[in-house]
Amino acid sequence: MAEGLEVRLSLDTFPGREFSGKVQAIDPALDLANRMFRARGLVENEGGLLRPGMFVNVDIVQPEITSVVAIPGTAVYYQAFGNTVFVIKDGDGGKLVEQRFVELGQTKGDYVSILSGVSAGEEIVATGAFKLSNGRAVVVDNTKGLRPSFNPQPADS
Repeated sequence: MAEGLEVRLSLDTFPGREFSGKVQAIDPALDLANRMFRARGLVENEGGLLRPGMFVNVDIVQPEITSVVAIPGTAVYYQAFGNTVFVIKDGDGGKLVEQRFVELGQTKGDYVSILSGVSAGEEIVATGAFKLSNGRAVVVDNTKGLRPSFNPQPADS
């Protein structure tokens, strides 16, 4: 977080419209209970549409663009001795899964970045990893696939 970063506001009142501006100040105090902090931004109010008391969704755009291997969080089998994923490989007579330990990075929405253990382009099991074991035969059925999102909007939230 830094002063000068871009701020984007969206409101339910104006669907599909964004207002943008810049971060002007950052409060140095951090709320340890929820890991939140305050920031002040300056946003241009075109046409006076923004009014005091309106509720807005705020996105602060981070400047770094980094290439990562990202997978749905549901693909990770979280265990006490280490996090693993199952990679689908071609084997004798069909497809087999190979269990691999992975080092997890940052999460965004429904995705988690993988720092090591899986390479870009490898096919992984997205759901049901707790039912698998190393070397087990699988049948790939992508018709019931999940729809992960970087900005999930659950209907019941």
